[in-house]
Amino acid sequence: MENLLGLDQQSLEGVLTHSEHVTKGELVVRNYTKDVAQDCCDAISKALYGRLFGWIVNKINQLLAPAEEISINETKEIGILDIFGFEHFQKNSFEQACINLANEQLQFFFNQHIFMMEQEEYQSEGIDWTNIPFVNNQPLLDLFLGKPIGILTLLDEECQFPQASDHTFVEKMNHNFAGNHFYIKSRVASNNIFSIDHYAARVEYDAQGFLEKNRDTLPNGVIQLLKESKNALLNQIFRGTITRTGTLALQMRTSRGFSRKKRFMQPPPKASRKNLTLGGQFKNSLNVLMERMAVCNPHFVRCIKPNTAKAANKFEDQFVLVQLRYCGMLETTRIRKQGYAIRPSFTEFVSIYKILALHPKIPEDKNGCLRILKAAGITNWQIGKNKVFLKYYHGDELLAKLEQFDKAAVHVQRVVRGFLARRKYLRMKEEARKRAIEVNNFLKQLENLNIDSYDKQQMLIKKDRKIPKDYFKKLKKAESMPADLPAPPLPAHAKSNSKSAYKDLELPVPPNEYTDPTDEGDDENDTDDDILEDEFVRTKKNMGFGPEGSKEASILWFKSTQSEKLKETHGFSNWFHGIITRRQAEKLLWDKQIGCYLIRVSESRFGYSLSFRVKERCKHFMIDQTRSGKYVVVGEPRVHASLSALVKYHEKTPISPFGDLLTVPCGQVEGESDYAELISDASIKIRQMPPLRPPPPSVSRQPQTSNAARIYPDLTAISNQSSTPPLPERNYSPQSNRKHRKGPAPQPPSAASRQSQASQASYLSLIKDQQDMKDFPKTGEVKGKKKR
Repeated sequence: MENLLGLDQQSLEGVLTHSEHVTKGELVVRNYTKDVAQDCCDAISKALYGRLFGWIVNKINQLLAPAEEISINETKEIGILDIFGFEHFQKNSFEQACINLANEQLQFFFNQHIFMMEQEEYQSEGIDWTNIPFVNNQPLLDLFLGKPIGILTLLDEECQFPQASDHTFVEKMNHNFAGNHFYIKSRVASNNIFSIDHYAARVEYDAQGFLEKNRDTLPNGVIQLLKESKNALLNQIFRGTITRTGTLALQMRTSRGFSRKKRFMQPPPKASRKNLTLGGQFKNSLNVLMERMAVCNPHFVRCIKPNTAKAANKFEDQFVLVQLRYCGMLETTRIRKQGYAIRPSFTEFVSIYKILALHPKIPEDKNGCLRILKAAGITNWQIGKNKVFLKYYHGDELLAKLEQFDKAAVHVQRVVRGFLARRKYLRMKEEARKRAIEVNNFLKQLENLNIDSYDKQQMLIKKDRKIPKDYFKKLKKAESMPADLPAPPLPAHAKSNSKSAYKDLELPVPPNEYTDPTDEGDDENDTDDDILEDEFVRTKKNMGFGPEGSKEASILWFKSTQSEKLKETHGFSNWFHGIITRRQAEKLLWDKQIGCYLIRVSESRFGYSLSFRVKERCKHFMIDQTRSGKYVVVGEPRVHASLSALVKYHEKTPISPFGDLLTVPCGQVEGESDYAELISDASIKIRQMPPLRPPPPSVSRQPQTSNAARIYPDLTAISNQSSTPPLPERNYSPQSNRKHRKGPAPQPPSAASRQSQASQASYLSLIKDQQDMKDFPKTGEVKGKKKR
């Protein structure tokens, strides 16, 4: 140990085992008892620990000090006071008395600070606060710190007497504090127990060891021996002095050119012959702390433990209540409770409680608040310059009054909503009644229409029963009859509707043999640029190619009317495609550039469709023919002599208001041709007509009467009225351009040819009527007729 402390062994043993005194010029050596020697060792250990702790604090302050000197006026500091709090154990000694005394002093400061804040606000608002009770623990502080008689003063006094003991100290306190209600003496006079009634609780102290702990003295020669230690650190810390607050002050110690002694303390005082006791150092330290806190702006943080086991999700009510009492929160709450805890501004108060005044307009000032408070009927409130001061129970009273208005508002809403709902119900009921009447009228009309339809069907059935049974037998025989046999009579309904029956047998008009079907004409000289309203008429009638919408009919239509028009010297154009679906066209155009186009033959009608690529999709337009044989995009005003002219025009002119132009044609897939079926047969096939029996050579050129006309005489007048005009024999072979034609122009058909065509049309009409009669219902059957 002597090596660690840097001391001589004999010198260290001497100060620990005996003491030396000089009396009348003689040196007196007094040996220590075992207990005194043990206490001497403990005192040296405590002194080493205390001074090392003080040296560490000084080092930390030196490292945290600023690099440059700062004047005292510019100094800004943040101090943290960490204290455990009120202590109450089974055995409480001198240490617990000092800690509880510090808590009493801090509670006094806390109460003063809170009350001062309350007092300042009350004074600024002009509120009378004299009736607010305030508990002051100043008498208890006087019990500890009072002069000339106080607990710490009596303790220091007893420490001066060699024969004093802890029991004599307790007896002196019992004698001097007998009339103080904060001090409670023990019922047993022989023990060293006394109690103090603190603000938090009553604490019982044991005075055993109070005097020895308070003296805190070292044996003679220990300080001087440690100052001569070879250890530089011990030599330094024991050469320093202990201030009046018990802290270590190292002589001439500065940090980075900045002396902290200039800021916080006076130059170290000269060592006095009278050493301060531990109680005196604590009292001085407490006074310095209060002085510093008085000139600062303090903030208080209270830490509360929810339970003693330090476990989660566990809350012990009594344990938390004790902590709140110890830290003074209950007293603070009581002070605020005795005062005016609710302090809203004038604007906030009026906005919340203006409905209590029962007035639509309340000013947001002092008068408006007074009006509300008087209407509410509450008492013991005060109004300041900018705020309304209310007790804690006023909030509940005002809330209860607001709830009454809430109930009234709900009642008003219930009545109004009920009225609106009933009125809406009556309106809906009236509308339902009107709709019921309309439905009944509609059902009656529908019933009458059904009755009329049924009567008409019965009349038709009766008329059908009048048809001769051998009518259809004669009709079959008429096909093989010689020309001189008479035709059967037409039924009554066929006579009245003969024109509509013949109308569906119109044959397609082939290209005019006097014009060149491949001639596209000159667009500049073409005067037919716009479609006349009566010129472009799309027809859905049977044109002699079969039902519209079938692929076979579209192929026959194309071969009969369009094949030669589209052929060029080198074949079809690369934008031309056969009968493909819309989805197939989009598949061909999907990966092409914007504006890529194709023209395909439509399957659903007799015409073409234009498909072209736009951004992120494809567009499709219908192309139809006018009566003059020209082409037009449906929806566009301009007509074109050919599809090639249409394509060239829209390569320069947008086809829609969105500015879509045709750019490049979309050709056939390599190795495939989707219009092969359109050119499989070079010759154009027209639907074959039933052969007509030629007239005998001996007959003159007068019109001959057919077999059917001889059987049914009434058919002659009908056929003469509704027969189509004679058609000339057409030439469907390709012809050269009209401008370059050589030789004479073809002659119009002769009269005999026209007569033959007229006979052919009359015969076809008759056969059509006879076939329709097969679909009439038999006797007792009713079939609905579809409208066209």
